[in-house]
Amino acid sequence: MTRSRFSVARCLSVAVVMAALGACADDNPGHGAEGEEAPGADVATEETATEPPRETAASTPTVPPLHPSVDDYPEALVTLSGDDLDVEIAVKLADDPDRREHGLMEVEDLPPGTGMLFVFDGERNGGFWMKNTLVPLDIAYADADGEIVSILAMEPCVADPCEVYDPGAAYQRALEVPQGWFGEVGVEVGDTLDFEPLERDR
Repeated sequence: MTRSRFSVARCLSVAVVMAALGACADDNPGHGAEGEEAPGADVATEETATEPPRETAASTPTVPPLHPSVDDYPEALVTLSGDDLDVEIAVKLADDPDRREHGLMEVEDLPPGTGMLFVFDGERNGGFWMKNTLVPLDIAYADADGEIVSILAMEPCVADPCEVYDPGAAYQRALEVPQGWFGEVGVEVGDTLDFEPLERDR
């Protein structure tokens, strides 16, 4: 009898505790309006608890290997901004005459969200061509203030005469990306192009 009474009392105690916990759970923001747990609430809570701080979780983007002829170029982080636009991409930096002359020639695949930024010492006129460039590209020309003055689509050219893609305005920077990428992310004439050189671990 003693064992039986102990078991009943113990069961009653457990029931009371469970009822109390159930009452507290109704105030849990992870539950729905009907008091049912939201799908994935436990998983989300666990992931949040183990997620590293934001500043350490984010990594600086880098350009993947493209071709031995350009892989040693310096890199930069380009920011494209405007109305409802704030996009960052990592690019190769063509910042001297030799790099600008070679550009993306010989590169057979340019992943979306990367490209090459051409930077000149001062504003200039004239355009780019695509001789010995193997992938279709879009180019955005920007003036000394970083304002994009023209966006053109360019096609590969393997033999002269090759078309010259002239923006019809002065520019000091030019960003080449895979053809169609500007349209996908919403970059337009009048948006701003800024950049910051990146340090790379060697």
